[in-house]
Amino acid sequence: VTQHCLERGVVLEKIWRTYVDLFESALAETRAALRRHKDKTAKVEGELSRTRKELARLHQRHPEQLEKLSKTLAGKFEQRKEELEEQLRNLCAENDILMKQTRHSINNFRAWFPGFHKYKASDYSKTLAKTSMLIATSETPEAFLCADLKRILSALQPEGRRRVGYYVADLLGLHVKHAPADEIDDIEELMERRDHNEWKIEQLEARVLELRDRRRRTDS
Repeated sequence: VTQHCLERGVVLEKIWRTYVDLFESALAETRAALRRHKDKTAKVEGELSRTRKELARLHQRHPEQLEKLSKTLAGKFEQRKEELEEQLRNLCAENDILMKQTRHSINNFRAWFPGFHKYKASDYSKTLAKTSMLIATSETPEAFLCADLKRILSALQPEGRRRVGYYVADLLGLHVKHAPADEIDDIEELMERRDHNEWKIEQLEARVLELRDRRRRTDS
């Protein structure tokens, strides 16, 4: 640039230096921003690299952890399965023993009381439920059998006990005159009438005692 005036030259030089300073300042700020950007980029790339390495490591370890967990769970499942199978075998064995005992008890019960199904639902069952066990006179089977039989007979009405006695008299060695079949009902009817008369006599005697006691209190 040519100049013909000193003052104009000075002004132009100041303007030029001002532009140069602004340009250098802008360039310095741009370079600083670029350095900061490069630093951030490097930091992000480093973090990304670490993340990728960690991801690769997790991908490598994940199947190992799954396999380890699978083996652990399989071992526990197998152990629990063996325990349950052992319990099942024990329960089956115990059930077999109970079934055998039940069949043995049923067979014994049927051997002792083959006609139980005929009289188990009778009204006597209610009385037997309220009747306590009787003590046997000795430790022999016959003594206990007699105690049970006595308990059953005690639950029967008088006419029922007489009928049982009539039916088992021969087995007990008692001499009973056998009445014809058509007279059995008459005999039972007479026995019932006799029992009714005895009951009536007891009531009358109680009434007489009550009247005597009342008369005594009146006279005194």
